[in-house]
Amino acid sequence: MKPDYFFQWAVFFEGGLSIVALLIGFLFGLNLWSGAVFDVTAVFYILGLTLPLIVLYVVLLWLPFECLKTIDRLICELFQQYMIRFSVWQIAIISVAAGFGEELLFRSLLQSGIYNAIANGTTNTTGLEFLTNYRLTSVIILVSILFGAAHSVTITYFFLAFVISVYLGVILILTGNIIIPISIHALYDFLVLMSIKFRIESR
Repeated sequence: MKPDYFFQWAVFFEGGLSIVALLIGFLFGLNLWSGAVFDVTAVFYILGLTLPLIVLYVVLLWLPFECLKTIDRLICELFQQYMIRFSVWQIAIISVAAGFGEELLFRSLLQSGIYNAIANGTTNTTGLEFLTNYRLTSVIILVSILFGAAHSVTITYFFLAFVISVYLGVILILTGNIIIPISIHALYDFLVLMSIKFRIESR
């Protein structure tokens, strides 16, 4: 694929996930925006809960494990091949599209949809319920396995994606606000991609 087309392809694919999720949700009578609120409280949650992921990313960069270095090389090579010429706004658009597409699909449609189906229509899934509700815990794990499989460039990458998915799944349960995992996902992707761009251009 030519680098000039990668931006359009990435936005089309990630944006397409949003459309697919919304269409499936509509067909099954699911409101994927249930509980969605963007206010000052949500902003504090987004900033505060993105920080652990950034800390994790920085720590993983410094750890001397070859499996982690392999992932970093693969991502940097992909970025250098297709995205090095992207402007900040292009990286931001891709990140936002990924946040909306993947979180609406995995968190709002699959996680909430599957749980509500097996819980006989129960929609109250907020709070610390996941700690004692084996059904909800099982759904989070199942969806996270699917999320990891969708990102399984390597086994290590699968595991990291799985952990991040569990984290975002629990955040949705605790907050009941899909805007928060969407925004955390988008902000995390943006900051990571910008750091990769800076590292490559600084060489």
